Amino acid sequence: MTSRVNSSVEIVSSVSLSFGINHIFAANAPVSEIDNELAAIEQLVAALQAEAPACKVLLVTTTPGAESQAIFDAAYSAPLDDQWRWEQCVRLEVQRQVEEWVNRQSEGVYVANATTCVDTDAGYAADGIHPTTSGYLEMARGIYAGMRRCL
Repeated sequence: MTSRVNSSVEIVSSVSLSFGINHIFAANAPVSEIDNELAAIEQLVAALQAEAPACKVLLVTTTPGAESQAIFDAAYSAPLDDQWRWEQCVRLEVQRQVEEWVNRQSEGVYVANATTCVDTDAGYAADGIHPTTSGYLEMARGIYAGMRRCL
């Protein structure tokens, strides 16, 4: 969303940032990867707000993968690291994201938990990682709840 200060300058009033799961999918040391990601996000938020101090930032949590090891095995030719371990990494990341981002409305930072309304067993991601159309619709419910608080 933007608002005009005058006829030639637009000020950004809100931004949403969504984070994928590929970095966790390939991570050998997921806890350090999560720490690095959170630090990078904080730098990005600071830079955004330095340019537009009144800008509200909606941070959308990492999306989950499918629950089934069989879906992963069928979708990828190389055997994946244990799907359960990977799923736990995503859960840890979402937990850390929520802990870091919740209750920061006074700073103009809001959180939308994209995992809130997702049923990872019911056709959410055909390849185990990337949401299907119905998967995106499920994610949208959690994102919309966060947007309502932000706007």
